[in-house]
Amino acid sequence: MTKSPEQIKNQLEFWFLKYFDKTKEDFNGKEKFTLFELVDEIVNEKVINQASLMSNEIPVFILEISEENYVIATTERFIKLEGSAFNEINYREFSGHSGYKEVTIVRKGFRKVADVKTEGLLKEFGIKKTDGTVIYWIIPTGTSGFAFWNVTKRCELVGRKYLE
Repeated sequence: MTKSPEQIKNQLEFWFLKYFDKTKEDFNGKEKFTLFELVDEIVNEKVINQASLMSNEIPVFILEISEENYVIATTERFIKLEGSAFNEINYREFSGHSGYKEVTIVRKGFRKVADVKTEGLLKEFGIKKTDGTVIYWIIPTGTSGFAFWNVTKRCELVGRKYLE
């Protein structure tokens, strides 16, 4: 059941909004993980210029790792931009996430200080490919990282069913 890029975009946005239980109007584009169409024009242009999008490809989500580093989920693939470096994983090659590579709990006495749900940390996150390999990309922990994990796991379905 092949879908058009616009249909895939709408499906991905539906999953995003359902995960957060919000409407598009509840987002302003300044969130660490947000809808691409909401980000400011400077980030939008920078990412579009660097991402080498295909003619019908639409960027749908953006996960900010730092001021110069992003992961973009389009209608066809994940794109990681690190400064001028570029990596990609096509949804046809994507079989799911393996999660954060290391769950480290830092303790001070009896008090837990940080783990992968702590906001503001960066940890290696596994993206599984259909050939069995796992690619690790560093992404934020906390709300934005877990939202990225939960929303984009469905990109496996996009690659398996919706793309030609």
